[in-house]
Amino acid sequence: RQEEVTVSESALFSLHEMSEGNDRFVRELLLEDGVVTEPIAARMVCEELPWYCDLFVSNSMPIRDINMFGPAALDRNLTILCNRGASGIDGILSTVIGFSIASRRRICLLTGDMSFLHDLNALHLLSSSEQPRAASAIPPLLIILINNRGGGIFQFLPIASHPDTLSPAFTSPHDADFPRIAAAFGLACESVPERAPPAALREALRSAMRCERHAVVEVRTHREENVGLHRRLGAAIAVEVERAMEEMFPHEE
Repeated sequence: RQEEVTVSESALFSLHEMSEGNDRFVRELLLEDGVVTEPIAARMVCEELPWYCDLFVSNSMPIRDINMFGPAALDRNLTILCNRGASGIDGILSTVIGFSIASRRRICLLTGDMSFLHDLNALHLLSSSEQPRAASAIPPLLIILINNRGGGIFQFLPIASHPDTLSPAFTSPHDADFPRIAAAFGLACESVPERAPPAALREALRSAMRCERHAVVEVRTHREENVGLHRRLGAAIAVEVERAMEEMFPHEE
């Protein structure tokens, strides 16, 4: 028999307060080191997107970072889209471009370097010099490209304990020059260097969003450092949530 569960208005208000408090804690925690990281990039994209722009999130680490570190609430509705290909990362660029053509809305894509490289040939649809009709039918697309020079998600998996197998078999390290790749397709590209201050990323995002053309913002990060950062953030957030829960629902002696 399914029992009806009622939640008092005061309990709901307390949960809302706890959510807001935890969200402030996460935001402050992310900014502690004063440098751009993959979690900061995921959160900042959500915070900076204008009302007329939808967010498409690629598989692997980007969608996990949005889920873990994205804002708990925004002052506007934000449509978030994703796609699960047969191999996870295949066809991301093509899907985004197709959705943008069909919806007639601007889209910001948050993607990793491997997803980007996997569907690189789709960029020809954005090249006005090669496909003028197709390019003119696509609203300006903004691509936020997280470049940690390989498959960073594998650093989190058990295979990471076998470094000789991990690289190059799983991480697929590369030295792709994304500004030159973007230029080859007629796309503007701005790179945010590794360990840059968060303000540099915020300005790059705002500048690209003001641009009425397809653009790429490359965010360079460190693959190995990212693993330690996620584990440290996860541990700190778990402690804070436990503290907040204990404060809200204290154990009776």
